[in-house]
Amino acid sequence: LSKILPSAKTMLPASQVCRAHCNNPDKNAALKRAGNQVATAKYNVATFLPRNLFEQFSRLANDYFLIISALQLFTSLSPTSRYSTAGPFAVILFLNMIREIWEDSKRHFADSEVNNRQVKVIRSPDPQQDTHWKDIVVGDIVRVTKNNEFPADLVLLSSSGDQGMAYIDTCNLDGETNLKLRISLESTKTFDNPDKIQKLRGYFEYDLPNSRLYNFTGTLVMEETGSQHPVENDNILLRGSTLRNTDWILGLVIYTGAESKIMMNVQKGRLKQSNVERVVNYLLIGILLFELVVVSIATIGMAVWVEKNREAWYLPYVGSQTSKDTSEGWVTFLILLNNYVPISLYISLEIAKSVQGQQINWDLEMYHPETDTPALTRTTNLNEELGQIQYIFSDKTGTLTQNVMEFRKCFVAGQSYGFGTTEIGAAAAARGARLGRLDDPTYAEAERAASPDAAQFYRDPRLGFSDARLLAAYRGGGGGGGGRPPPPPPPPPRGGGGGPPPRAPTGGGGERR
Repeated sequence: LSKILPSAKTMLPASQVCRAHCNNPDKNAALKRAGNQVATAKYNVATFLPRNLFEQFSRLANDYFLIISALQLFTSLSPTSRYSTAGPFAVILFLNMIREIWEDSKRHFADSEVNNRQVKVIRSPDPQQDTHWKDIVVGDIVRVTKNNEFPADLVLLSSSGDQGMAYIDTCNLDGETNLKLRISLESTKTFDNPDKIQKLRGYFEYDLPNSRLYNFTGTLVMEETGSQHPVENDNILLRGSTLRNTDWILGLVIYTGAESKIMMNVQKGRLKQSNVERVVNYLLIGILLFELVVVSIATIGMAVWVEKNREAWYLPYVGSQTSKDTSEGWVTFLILLNNYVPISLYISLEIAKSVQGQQINWDLEMYHPETDTPALTRTTNLNEELGQIQYIFSDKTGTLTQNVMEFRKCFVAGQSYGFGTTEIGAAAAARGARLGRLDDPTYAEAERAASPDAAQFYRDPRLGFSDARLLAAYRGGGGGGGGRPPPPPPPPPRGGGGGPPPRAPTGGGGERR
C-alpha cells in the first residue's frame, strides 16, 4: 500500500498521535500512559456517601420526608413525636445504602477477577512471564492463546495461522457471533517465537485514544531501516474480543485500561428509575398538592374560628393569638398530616426489591446448565420492568432465536427415516406429498422401538436421532430393514454394444450415510 499510495507512508501530526516502542520499556515508561487496570464499579470509598445521598434525594418522596423530619427535629411546632418520621426515614436511607453496597461489591469482585487474570508477556531477559492484566503497559508484547480474551488493544504482529492470519470473536463488542479475520503486519509476521520477537526494534505511531471501533490509523517505523509500514483496522485486536480457531498470537499493546476502545464506549453508571417509580413520583406530586390544599383550608378555618372566639372568657389563649401563630399553625397542620405519604410503604419497597433480587439469582428456570451460568441481578432498581416489554426491534432472527440445528429426519432412496413432524414435512404434506410414512408398515413398529443407541453407530449424546431402520438399511446393503427393495439398476446406455449394464451401488454407504 505504501508503494502504491505515498500518503500511506505519511506520519501523523505529532500533536495527534500516540507512540509505543517495541522492546524498549524505558521509553514506554517515559510516555506515562494509562495503566491497564479497569473499574466498572459505581462507587468507591470516597464517592459512595455523597453520590448515594445525591441519588436518594433525587427522589421526590425522600425530599418530602427530609423536610418533615427537619421540621419535627428542629422546631417546637410538631404535635407528634420528634422522631416519628426521622426514624423510619433513616431506616429507608440505611437500607438503600446496604442494597447499593451489596450490588456494587459484585462489580468490584468482577473487576478484581478481570484485573488479576494472567497472560504471557515477552520481556527481557525472560522469554515469557506470567503477568496480571493490570500490570500490562503500553509497548508490552503479549502472547494470547486460543479461546482467551485479549487483555488490551493490540497490534497483531504474528500468529500460528496461515500467512499470519487470526480469527476473533467480537460478540462482546458488537453482538456479532460470526468470526472476523485479522491479519498480521507483513513486516512482522515472521517474528513467530519469543526469541525472534525480542529482536524487533522500532515504534508505532497511531491515533489518540478514541471510541471508534472500526477505524484505526497508524504507522510502524522500523528502527534499523527507517522504513514505514501502514497499520490498519484489520491488524488490530480489541480488548473484549476472543481468539478463536487460532492456537496463539503475538501482539503489541497500544491502548490500555480506560484508553482501550471498549472502555471508551462504556457509559458511566447512572440512576435508573422504573416506570412504576416515575408514575409514583407523579402521583406523589398530586398527593402533595392535595395535602397543601387541606392544610391551607384547615389553617383558614382555624383563623376564622379564632376571630369568632377571641372574646370567649374560657379560651384565654385565643385572645392573644397573632398572625405569626396562625402561620405556625399551617406548619403544625402540615406535620400532622404528613402521613398522607406513607413512609412505611417505601420501607416495604426497599425490602421487597432486595428479596426479589435474590429470588431472581436463585431461580432455577433461568439457570443455563450447559455453561453453568445462573441469573445475575446487577441492579434491583428495575425489578418492576420485568415482563413489561412491549416492542422488540431486531436486525435479524438470530438475535431472538437460538441458532441450533438438530438432526431429526432424513429422506434417502425414497424412504423417510426419523420420527415427528418437521416444518418441511408439514409443508410437504399440505401439498399432498407422500413421504413414505402413511404407507410404510414398519413406521409404527419402529417408532415404538425408537432408541438412539440402536440408531447411531457412534453414540452422540447431543444427537437425538432414534430411528434404527436407517442403520439397519445401511448394514443390510441397501434395502434390508427399510421396508422397500433397493432401486433397480439403470438401463444400459444407447449404442453401448454388448457390454454388461452398470452395476447398482451396493452397500449404500455413500448415499445413506
